[in-house]
Amino acid sequence: MLCESHWKMFILSFILIIGNVHPSAGEDKEYHLPKPVLSLNPTYRVFFHEENVTLTCHCRCSSTLHRYYRHQEQFTQQQTRRGLCNSSVSLRRVGGYEARYTCECLHIENRIWSTSKRSDPVQIVVGDQLSQPTIFTSPNSGTVVDGENVGISCEADIRSNGGQVHLYKNRSGSPVQSRVVKGNVQTVYFSINPVNEGAGGNYSCRYETRVIGYWKKSPFSRDVTITVTAAPSTPWLNITPGYAAFIVLLPCAALALFLIIKRGRKRKQHTRRNAASTSGDTGNQDADATDGTANVSPNSDTMDVHPEAAPEDQQELNYATLNLEALKQKEAASVTTGDCSIYAEVKKK
Repeated sequence: MLCESHWKMFILSFILIIGNVHPSAGEDKEYHLPKPVLSLNPTYRVFFHEENVTLTCHCRCSSTLHRYYRHQEQFTQQQTRRGLCNSSVSLRRVGGYEARYTCECLHIENRIWSTSKRSDPVQIVVGDQLSQPTIFTSPNSGTVVDGENVGISCEADIRSNGGQVHLYKNRSGSPVQSRVVKGNVQTVYFSINPVNEGAGGNYSCRYETRVIGYWKKSPFSRDVTITVTAAPSTPWLNITPGYAAFIVLLPCAALALFLIIKRGRKRKQHTRRNAASTSGDTGNQDADATDGTANVSPNSDTMDVHPEAAPEDQQELNYATLNLEALKQKEAASVTTGDCSIYAEVKKK
């Protein structure tokens, strides 16, 4: 006699069988769930025959049934407990399990089935050697200026027991650098100075890890070429002699032009002062000539003072011009008149 739990399982399986044939049978409505995600653990690119792998189907909560497909054929299904979202299937000794895998999710509620599209496929590859590592350079071009470092990263399928990653130059001799890594590390970074390693070249990497109790080495990665270029020279060192002479003479020419302009301004100011003095002398001589007598009026000026606007840097200075002809006439008149005082006064503000 079957126990009660077995009866429940039998009834549920019967319902699922019906659902497999007619997932939307009995009702007028079907709900579609979001597409699930199928993942591998571990995520090696190549598995050995004796290794195990777990497939996990991630569905939206909650779901009733998860179906797993190898290629296009369903090979198993997993019932989920209420409230659970994911289910897993373990493949032991994957030697016969090399294929593309997908999964889908189903849920029944109120006798209405809803289903999802199948997940994106994942590939299980089985072989007798480790996968080839992947190598990248930084900068991507692999060209650096003399003295700069180059970054190289290598991706490897390190097993849970850990391993080592080696960097080689020209795939010969001992590795240039090596890194010991743990099982949860899949990417290793190297920093090299091409000058120290000998002015560029071709670099590649390989790794070794422990698989089913044995150490195994991977093949070499593809080669990446590191090119070292000379540092650009200082632009001032590339100036031609003619251009250098022009740069040297340019400030001298500017200074000479400044002095010429300054001297020209001074000459203009001097010419204006002389012109003002000359016009004052001519006016006094004409006045004296029309007088025609030796007697000079006491009010006649011995010295003609001609105020003139001072230059901008000498605004407080008044200029005076001495009239020599008037002074001589004054002396002649002083003989007859007894006037012996002659003076000139210049005031400076």
